[in-house]
Amino acid sequence: MSRLDSHIRQKIAQRDSINLASQLLDGEEGIIVEFGLSTGRSYSHLRERFPRLEIFCFDRVDITHPQSRPPAGHLFLGEIPDVLQDPAIHARFAQRVLL
Repeated sequence: MSRLDSHIRQKIAQRDSINLASQLLDGEEGIIVEFGLSTGRSYSHLRERFPRLEIFCFDRVDITHPQSRPPAGHLFLGEIPDVLQDPAIHARFAQRVLL
């Protein structure tokens, strides 16, 4: 399989997984967490599929496309193990994460 075909396959699986999750979790309360925001493509899709839920993103650096950038307070930057050691993160997300 070519690298291009592999990439396309991965993106289709990612989209289909988010779509299925939105169907299974419809009506549930909680927050969505995305690790590895990158340019924000999957974040953009999460926003469409979970329009009434808050989505929080984690990544090392912010390289998002301006149209796919989370609002202030919803993007946490740094090395994930370091960021997750912050007690404020635990307090903010404890027993609230839906996906």
